[in-house]
Amino acid sequence: MNLLKHPRHSILKEAASTVSNITAGNQAQIQAVIDSGIFVELRNVLEHGDFKSQKEAGYAVTNTTAGGTPEKYQIFKPFSDLLEAEDPCNVVVVLSGLTKFFALASKSGGTENLCLMLEEMGGLDKLENLQQHENEGIYKKSSAIIDTYFSEGDEAEAKLTPQEVNGTFEFKG
Repeated sequence: MNLLKHPRHSILKEAASTVSNITAGNQAQIQAVIDSGIFVELRNVLEHGDFKSQKEAGYAVTNTTAGGTPEKYQIFKPFSDLLEAEDPCNVVVVLSGLTKFFALASKSGGTENLCLMLEEMGGLDKLENLQQHENEGIYKKSSAIIDTYFSEGDEAEAKLTPQEVNGTFEFKG
């Protein structure tokens, strides 16, 4: 874990990459990483690391979604903040991770809570901004997340919007 605090970017990146490789393993390996308490250090890398280290830390978080354990939600904010990363690869890693987080939340009935949490963190705004991204893959992934998990509220809002009928406004719904 001390290498995830190292001041040299190259060492920090390799340490994060090692964690990422371990979390790409089986459930026991993922659980061992979680049990080690390393997510505190990964959070720090996501928040303050250089972009290459952030990408590797992002892969580590994304890989843990296969384990379905809730500990990774403690680093959800800095992970979702990478939606604004300059490197498109980092953004793709986060979008893939968010897709997996939502799939996991769907299985446990926690989609609404995850949507609320992401919205409160400014993540929905970031996803909406990505719909204007020049990278088509980023555009498609961000649009798919919004369409799948956030579009219900738009329909409810549409019902509350007054409609003009014969010169008067009526509320439908």
